[in-house]
Amino acid sequence: MAQTPPTKQKRKAPRKAGVGRKERTLTKAEYRPSWFTPERKAVALVLGVAALLRIYRITADFPVVTDESIYLRWAEIIDNQGGWFVSLLDGKQPFGYWVLAVVRFVTDADPLLSARLVSALADVGATLVVYAIGCHLASHMAGLIGAGLYAVLPWSMIYARMAYGEGLVNLFGTLIVWTSLRAFDNESTGWWRALAAGLALGLGIFTKTTVLLFAFFPVLAGVWLGRRTWSRTAATLAVIFTIAAVFPVISIVRHPEAPTFQTGSVILHQTSFFVAPDKLLDDPLQRVRENLPKLIEYLGPYVTWTTVLAFVVSLAYLAWTRNLAGWVIASVVILPLAGQMVVLTVLPTRYSYPHVGHHVYDAVGQLRAEARTNGPFVLLTDAIWGIPADAMFAFLNGRDGIRVHEAWWIKNSPTNPIAPPGKVALIKSHYERVEGGTIDFNRTARVFYVTDSQYVGPEQVRARQPNAQRMWSFPNPERTGSLDIYRVK
Repeated sequence: MAQTPPTKQKRKAPRKAGVGRKERTLTKAEYRPSWFTPERKAVALVLGVAALLRIYRITADFPVVTDESIYLRWAEIIDNQGGWFVSLLDGKQPFGYWVLAVVRFVTDADPLLSARLVSALADVGATLVVYAIGCHLASHMAGLIGAGLYAVLPWSMIYARMAYGEGLVNLFGTLIVWTSLRAFDNESTGWWRALAAGLALGLGIFTKTTVLLFAFFPVLAGVWLGRRTWSRTAATLAVIFTIAAVFPVISIVRHPEAPTFQTGSVILHQTSFFVAPDKLLDDPLQRVRENLPKLIEYLGPYVTWTTVLAFVVSLAYLAWTRNLAGWVIASVVILPLAGQMVVLTVLPTRYSYPHVGHHVYDAVGQLRAEARTNGPFVLLTDAIWGIPADAMFAFLNGRDGIRVHEAWWIKNSPTNPIAPPGKVALIKSHYERVEGGTIDFNRTARVFYVTDSQYVGPEQVRARQPNAQRMWSFPNPERTGSLDIYRVK
């Protein structure tokens, strides 16, 4: 039987793109950029929660706190006098105040709001770095859990909402851990990673000496991740600490020549905060017996006992599974706290009950309205730290034609007038106490004076300046006394 030859199949020509079939265009709702993954959505949500908890009502819950007014004043001194290292007179590193000064350069917005936003956003950045550390060591989920816990940590939320240095300290502390891990985790790591770790440590110290508590971590990371030769690890550590050392050296070299406290220290702030070496050798646990109960007292409100329990359970799990990575990260908490228990004369409690400046905004509003309505004037303050003096400089000096000066001459005699006739020498600030020009009250048309009645009462004001007229008075709702504004000329 004859077989039918197979028929030749005709090959279809490939269809040209866009010919014969219309491609469906994705709608805007269906389109998602490749970077908008579920993982990144989750991270964005955590960061959003962190930002909301730190920024919502950021100036409504706390009035101006005393330390905030000091830090705002240092930024004002940088802005108006160019005194970039004035904070070193109080043993405080300058970088954080440089940041606040730059904000003053670019905006005339409320200085307290601007400074608190800097602190809050820095702490949101620390939340992101916590996530990065968790991802680096374990997984996306580990990073997400760590960042989530940090986002709702009460201690972080409280102090990131104030113009303290803690927000930046948290950011640099987490960056030190992350950059140190990356500097040692790969044999092909470039020197730029060691540079990044050195900058994180150095700028952190340049912000607040507290960051020295993290200085051990590059060494720990190098020992733990020292997959290279020991010589390569030692070289990497040398780069990190050489770069970091540049910043304290700058502080020492640029320390202003001016009166300071006998116990003041450019690096350690106040040496009186630390146990003397001889006493430490005699009884190393002396301070632990007093500091440990205070630390336990802080854990509940600042960390929450739920988080403490989770931390303890996690440590037990890490020990059971012999997970060295977790213990390395836990050391960032355990070792600094243990060191502080031993060497600090006392764990500070002032942040739990901060001294606040009620009615500073009211006083500032009245004085600015006065300047806008009736013209420029000179505002005198007492040469004291904190509120109201430093706050007046931060909010008013150079704005709406108001010039703020410290009436330092009041301290010289109980009878010296607040606005003496003729020319009087000025000081740059009570922080430096060096000559800063003169003022001639004979040529000054209008002069106001602001004080706290607990510092200078109405009777003292009238004894010094019989013609003084109290224009506004704002009673303190938490204690006796008031914030008083006088017209003295």
